[in-house]
Amino acid sequence: MAIEAGDWARLAQALERFCETLGETTDPAGDGGRRVACLGGAVMLSEAASGVERLLVEFTTRLLREHGGPEASPGVRLAHADNPDGPWEPIEPNGVRLVSIEGGAAEIVTALEAARRAVSFPAAKWNAMQARRPGADHQRFHAGELLHAAGMRGVERALSIAKRLAGSCESDENDGGEYRSASWFREATGEGLYPDLLRNAIHQRRLARARKVGNRWQYPVEEVLRLWPEYSERLQTA
Repeated sequence: MAIEAGDWARLAQALERFCETLGETTDPAGDGGRRVACLGGAVMLSEAASGVERLLVEFTTRLLREHGGPEASPGVRLAHADNPDGPWEPIEPNGVRLVSIEGGAAEIVTALEAARRAVSFPAAKWNAMQARRPGADHQRFHAGELLHAAGMRGVERALSIAKRLAGSCESDENDGGEYRSASWFREATGEGLYPDLLRNAIHQRRLARARKVGNRWQYPVEEVLRLWPEYSERLQTA
């Protein structure tokens, strides 16, 4: 199921609450980051981070399910090579990929993942705490802990995207000229970009940000221009 405007608004509200809690429980640090001020603040920030992390994982999973596609790993490709006896090629440690995703959805997933890394437990910290107190209810943040500026920028970027999508999903096709209907593209290009061509691009996951309003598809002008640059002059003057 596509992520609706109300869903993005829910994520934006959660990220806003986290940013507000961050401002209330931390002090500015010298490198542009923030440092957790006290024990009580660490508890509040940890609770806020836990809720935001769950939402970020949920939204990333939904985007991958909707826009991602399976991709054969290098091992599978080698197993189906013409000559199964070799010559074998080494597989890099980061060469195995289970899901691929392209277009606008990929940019959104990247932003959400950056925000998730900023608020989630670092693996080394979790492992150390688990070794000392197996099975305990471990706390993400502690007094004096530093939140780096890069991580906070990741959270702010995710918040900006969530707000934009919450608003754009509710707008009509003429809002800002960002989205247009299939009939608009057909008329603007003299039948060049006909409706079936645009719909096929959705099924092929080439138009990741297309949306459905009522019973009609609307398409992002920016992505259409990227896919069919030969129509750029007509679309920009339509």
